[in-house]
Amino acid sequence: MSSLRVIAIVAAFVGAPTISSTDVSAQTLTRITGCWRINRPLGPTGSVAVVARDSTFDTVVLQDTGQVFFPRVAASSRAVWEQRSKWYRRGDSVLVRIFTGLQGWQTSLVRSRDGRTLTGFARYLSDAIVIGAPELDVPVVFSSIACDPSRPKATRAARRG
Repeated sequence: MSSLRVIAIVAAFVGAPTISSTDVSAQTLTRITGCWRINRPLGPTGSVAVVARDSTFDTVVLQDTGQVFFPRVAASSRAVWEQRSKWYRRGDSVLVRIFTGLQGWQTSLVRSRDGRTLTGFARYLSDAIVIGAPELDVPVVFSSIACDPSRPKATRAARRG
């Protein structure tokens, strides 16, 4: 074997991508992606008390692309939420951002051993800054549920608007 061939083989191994502990494996994706029911809606109100306006924000679909979909939110307002809402993993944590660009929630969650729940805290995000006001953090539990994990179809009215 020539020295040039050995260098090429070594270079191929050195340049090969490595998998770190924060990369999402297929097994992990099947446990994290899909439909989740949240024990309290994470909607626009940003209140400790649950209000009717937020009630449809109790279900999310986490896609393998990192997108977050809201199957129960009205199609007319769904796009503004889905455009900036994302999820990703950081180490052992699952971070879900439900956000319009002006308001929403940032969650930090840990998956249960059986993969059926994600538990942690959600912090309300807002463009309105109140000096001296404490951050709004609430405990949350995401529970895996059966549903159609595909992206909800937009209605004709939503496409026009």
